[in-house]
Amino acid sequence: MLKKVLGKLFAPESKTGFDEPRIIDDKSKRALKKYGGSKKLIAPPSTYAEVMRMVPEGKVITKSLIREYLAKKYRADYVDILTSEIYINIVANESFENKIEEVPYWRTLDMDGKLNPKFPGGIEEHKRMLEKEGHKIEEKDKFYYVKHYKNKLFKLPDME
Repeated sequence: MLKKVLGKLFAPESKTGFDEPRIIDDKSKRALKKYGGSKKLIAPPSTYAEVMRMVPEGKVITKSLIREYLAKKYRADYVDILTSEIYINIVANESFENKIEEVPYWRTLDMDGKLNPKFPGGIEEHKRMLEKEGHKIEEKDKFYYVKHYKNKLFKLPDME
C-alpha cells in the first residue's frame, strides 16, 4: 500500500532528477475541489532554499506565499503542502548545521506570521534572530507572532 501511495512521487520513469521540480497529475476529487485543478507541484529542498534566499534583512515571508509563488512559477495548480513543510524545515536545519551556504530561514514564517517551533533552536532562537533584524514579536495564546508582519512581507518577483 505504501508503494501505491508513494509510487508517483518516487516513480523511476520520472524524466527529471530528484533535485528538479516536477508536476504530478492528481486527479482526485479532493484536489479538483480544493485547488481547482490537478497539477500538483513537488519541489525539492533546493527550490525552497532559492526562494528563501531572496528575502532581504528586515523582511519576512510566509510558507503559503512561497507555495503560491512556486505554483505560479511552475504553472501548477497547487504545491504539495506536506512536502513543502518538510522541505522548508530541511533547508532551515541544513543551513543551521552546515553553514556552508546560509539561507536566512528565520525570515520564513508560518500562517498569520507565526514563528516556527521546528526551526533550529526552537521558538527562542527564531525569536532572537527576528528581533536581531528589528522585528517585534508578540505572544498570543501560547504562540509567538511577528507583530504587523503583513507590513513586512517581501514581495516575490511576478507576484501581484
